[in-house]
Amino acid sequence: MYLTLMLLAAVILPVPVLTASMKKSVTPFRAVLEGVIAGAVGVVFIMILAAAAGNNIFDTLQDNTSYMAELLAGDPNMTALLGSDTTLAQRTKALNELYGQAAQLLPSSICIIAAVASYVEYILLSKVVKWNGTRAIPMTRFRDFDLPRNVVLGWLILFALSWIITKTGIMSSDIVYVNINALFNFAFSLQGISVLFMFCHKKRAPKAIAVIIIIFFLLSNLGKMMLMLLGFADVLFRLKERLK
Repeated sequence: MYLTLMLLAAVILPVPVLTASMKKSVTPFRAVLEGVIAGAVGVVFIMILAAAAGNNIFDTLQDNTSYMAELLAGDPNMTALLGSDTTLAQRTKALNELYGQAAQLLPSSICIIAAVASYVEYILLSKVVKWNGTRAIPMTRFRDFDLPRNVVLGWLILFALSWIITKTGIMSSDIVYVNINALFNFAFSLQGISVLFMFCHKKRAPKAIAVIIIIFFLLSNLGKMMLMLLGFADVLFRLKERLK
């Protein structure tokens, strides 16, 4: 139940914030960021309520993943996938580790869902919402998406804080680290995608070419890393400004 509420909060709560931002003529990407923050705050509030009611979200997820791991470990298709020479205990352990890692990424996954939802919702709302007969600012082209340069400093500070939290024993697992890493990887990948769109735009190539290249990158871990590094390089060296 709480997980469903968290997903609903990530999708629904950005809407009133986006509407208010449009009324103030806030730039589209900033409005989307405010929507993401609203969704994230709502999710955290639900997690706090769940904890106060004696329902730890992560403990519940861990129980569910353990149950799913035991159930799938005995499935013939999973046996064939993991290898017929593996024992039931080995398959259960491997699936527990896999699902456990996915459960740890719940906070960052919901923030990413909120980001995608806010982006789509802004596009839809900007087409219908009006104030005094004036439409909201249309969504900026994705090739103009830019992270601030100080995001790199923030990235380093948050990683340092996560290391301190882990070492001091405030949080025994690396859950803070993996979620910070996932969020910044997502942000830098978006920046890398904007570079590819800008490159194709300046070369007068169809947008479909950029989409195909991006899909190709996203199909492999190496491609995802290259996309992230491209975004990181753009933040530091402003590659798109040179393209312009």
